[in-house]
Amino acid sequence: MQDLRAAKTLFRQAQEMGLSPKWLTDYGFFSIKVKEKTGYIFYSTTFLNTQLASYLAKNKHIARVILEENGLPSIPYSVAETEKELKKFIEKQKIIIAKPTLGEHSRDIHLIKSVSDAKGLKFENYIFEKFIKGSEIRYLVLWGKVISVHKKNYKGPINNPDRVKRISLNKRFWDKKLMKIATLAAKSLYLNFAAVDFLIDNRGKAYILEVNASPGMYLFLSPSRGPKINLAKIILEETLKVLAKN
Repeated sequence: MQDLRAAKTLFRQAQEMGLSPKWLTDYGFFSIKVKEKTGYIFYSTTFLNTQLASYLAKNKHIARVILEENGLPSIPYSVAETEKELKKFIEKQKIIIAKPTLGEHSRDIHLIKSVSDAKGLKFENYIFEKFIKGSEIRYLVLWGKVISVHKKNYKGPINNPDRVKRISLNKRFWDKKLMKIATLAAKSLYLNFAAVDFLIDNRGKAYILEVNASPGMYLFLSPSRGPKINLAKIILEETLKVLAKN
């Protein structure tokens, strides 16, 4: 099921900017008018990223491979194809997380402590990652620069995006080391626009949890507390610049 919140937020912003938006489908695709040109907006495949870059980020296995190739801090993982391989990974890591390789928005996530917990899962569709207890923080990157940082607060071992509280941090609290890693992670995946999620363990060590090419924008507009940014306006303004060049 398509999450339409981002599309609706962009549509409202396009109305405010006088871009005459028009819905073309019921799953988030609409047009805008820019002088004599027609532009198309589909947030999950933004103008700001190429199709290849969006796919590299969406495929969690490929993304992990690229992050490791670039020497970036990635969470230990396995693409186990058999119960024997999975059991070996569980014995080494103790507790693991199963995520759909092409999944998004924290859907279909499973906490696994034994092979029996993975019963019913088609292994070829999942990536298995070490479960690390800690806190999450998101660095939003646009054209190689961090433009916002959010700390995520949620209960339980797995993030529920519908219940998470997001604290937007003032710039003086942005970690320079993580800013550099976030921009390098986006660059390694050829992403001009991305949210880089970090997991900070109890000893302060940072791991890249995920790189998202089309992050939810509502909580940047309305964080639980802290500075707001109008991400919808930023995205549309940058999209207009791209359209002007075409």
